[in-house]
Amino acid sequence: MRFFVRGKTLQAWAELISRLSDYHKRMQHSGFQHELSDRCDPALISILRLQTPAQKLAVLDAMWRSARTLVAAGVRAQHPNWSEANLAQEVAARMSHGAVGRA
Repeated sequence: MRFFVRGKTLQAWAELISRLSDYHKRMQHSGFQHELSDRCDPALISILRLQTPAQKLAVLDAMWRSARTLVAAGVRAQHPNWSEANLAQEVAARMSHGAVGRA
């Protein structure tokens, strides 16, 4: 079974995160400072640097699921009489910014 997030497989996302991690390491060695590093909590930056690409992907997945749960609760509150199929279709439409058809 293949899972897709924003049109990419989880493996593709893991590879992208790995490449970004490698790029970040090269930039660190060159003395490059990311423009957000002065605006982010240093503790958060430390935690993110310690995470593996798989751990970062797991956090992304958890955030996506949480957002979907919140959107579903909002749609359910607005349309209490809708079927689960209509609810799922509207949630997909909202999460995809309209790329998926509406109920």
